[in-house]
Amino acid sequence: MLTGDRARVSGAADACAISAAPTTSRSLASGWGEHGDGLRSRPSGISAFPGIGIYHASKWALEGFSQALAQEVAPFGIKVTLVEPGGYSTDWSGSSAKRATPLSAYDALHEGARQRQAANVARRGDPRATREATLTIADAAHPPLRIFFGDGPLAIASADYAARLKTWKEWESVSIAAQGHQD
Repeated sequence: MLTGDRARVSGAADACAISAAPTTSRSLASGWGEHGDGLRSRPSGISAFPGIGIYHASKWALEGFSQALAQEVAPFGIKVTLVEPGGYSTDWSGSSAKRATPLSAYDALHEGARQRQAANVARRGDPRATREATLTIADAAHPPLRIFFGDGPLAIASADYAARLKTWKEWESVSIAAQGHQD
C-alpha cells in the first residue's frame, strides 16, 4: 500500500485516467511541483486483442496522454512512469467484469479468448509482488517512462513493434508520396 505523498499521487493517476484533458494535466501537475512526485498509471496500450477494443482504446489514450504529460512536467522535476503489467491473479476478467450479451456470430472469437486466458492462468503474477517494484520506481532518481511488470508484455510488444516497423518500411514510398514530395 502506498502512503503519504505516494497515496496522493496514486489518486491523481485515477483522476487522470478518468479525464485526460489538458486542464486536468495542469491542475494535477500544479500540486506535484512542490513534492517532485509523478504520475504512475497502469495502461495496457502496447497491443490490442479482439473483444476488448474499447478497453484498449482507453489505455492507448492514457499512453499518449502520459507520454505528452511527461514532457510537459519534466522541467519541474516531475517524473511520469507507465506501468504496463502482464496478467495477475485478480478478478479483472472474472465475475467483477461487466459484459454485454454475447452474439453468436462471435462465438469463435470468444472461444479463442477463453483458450488464451486458460493457457495463461499458470503464468499469472501475484499482485502483492508489485509493491517493491513500484516503490523502487517511485524512489528512482531517473525512473523509466514505461516499464513492464511480468514476463509476458515484452514478447507481445516486441512482436507488435516488429510487425509495425516491417509494415511502415514496406509502405514508406506510399507514405512519402502522400506528402507530395518530389524526389
